[in-house]
Amino acid sequence: MEHFARPPIEVVAYTAGFIDGEGTISVKGNRFRVVVSQSVTNDGATICRWLRDAWCVGTVAPSHRVFHGKTWEQWFWTVAAAREVKHVIDCCLPYFHVKRSAAEQVGVRVNDFLNNGHRCRWSPEEIKFLGDQWRRYDDWIGEQLRRSATSVRHQRRALGLAKPPGGL
Repeated sequence: MEHFARPPIEVVAYTAGFIDGEGTISVKGNRFRVVVSQSVTNDGATICRWLRDAWCVGTVAPSHRVFHGKTWEQWFWTVAAAREVKHVIDCCLPYFHVKRSAAEQVGVRVNDFLNNGHRCRWSPEEIKFLGDQWRRYDDWIGEQLRRSATSVRHQRRALGLAKPPGGL
């Protein structure tokens, strides 16, 4: 199942260039991150919001930086959910030059993390699938999504979806 829609190729290539030049790809323990930072001078807020909206993943936030007594605002587009990081890396990997090695290493770690059954945030497509298939049993839905029946039951409760009336 695809968890996220792939942006147009122009957006993917542009993002890869941004990450190569102004970004970071990192892993620390079981925490994965792709970050792009831009100063207010480069209209960082607009660029970071555009990246968030184009990819439909991540968060945008400002930070105040101080260097040699001078303060300025820096903006960050941060992708930190495991499946979201995997999506961005998988799409951008063919276009990376500088960060290719880091992207490959983080990609392997994210895949291991997800394949070992670790809990992670539900993607919009998984939530839509659950909404469309709510009449089916939790174990069937979990099998389709590669999630546990317990995870499906908890997400069903969080979304306010009723138990299946008899199941399909």
